[in-house]
Amino acid sequence: MKRYGFTFPVPSAHVPKYPRNATLLSWIPIQEVGRYGYQGPPGFNADLAAASRNGRRGFIVPPDQMPVFEGSVKSLNGVPVPPGGCYAALKQKINLGAPRVRVDPEDPSVQPEQGIEYFQIRANFQARSDRRFRALLGKWSACMARSGLNYDSPDSAEGDPRWADANENGERHKPGAAELTTATTDERCRAEVNFSGVLQALISAYELRQIKAHGEVIRGVQKLLRVQVGNAASLTGPPADTVP
Repeated sequence: MKRYGFTFPVPSAHVPKYPRNATLLSWIPIQEVGRYGYQGPPGFNADLAAASRNGRRGFIVPPDQMPVFEGSVKSLNGVPVPPGGCYAALKQKINLGAPRVRVDPEDPSVQPEQGIEYFQIRANFQARSDRRFRALLGKWSACMARSGLNYDSPDSAEGDPRWADANENGERHKPGAAELTTATTDERCRAEVNFSGVLQALISAYELRQIKAHGEVIRGVQKLLRVQVGNAASLTGPPADTVP
């Protein structure tokens, strides 16, 4: 991008503040609901999203840089733009020597480097379709009902429009009594039925099935990621705080 006079803003990576699988396992203590309600502490959503990506944060390509980034122009100010843009050129270098992997023969849109996440998502979906998970939801719902709160799942409680609309818009708000009561009861009921623990066991069981059924593909993805990491390291300098 520098060849075209651009300074591309790349967010720095940080050690995740929260556990990576907190959202996957519906683990609520990190939200500090007794103080903040379902919105969590300041910066919670962004920090939690970064944790799910191992500390990686998304970036936004400025509109004036997009033509060079994606290759929608052949040149800029007389400087040729590679086919597919700078992003395609980078991917070509990152994938140099990497094995070809097809994660899902019926869905070519699945990117090979996202193969592990793809199988994890499938296992999560299967776990949440399991009758044992449905029984878990019933126990949680019964616990909530004993406190006069009628919800069929933790998602429906957290997604109550009375407070979810503000949360989805990224607005900070002072949680009212109804939200605090619901959220703290929800936290207590999740702990009472071991919601995250049971869900973790179910997901793990279905992940083992995915590994057994697609082990060769998963090993191919692992090899691909190792090559990509090695190539990326050769293209970047050492961290500023690296000691020789």
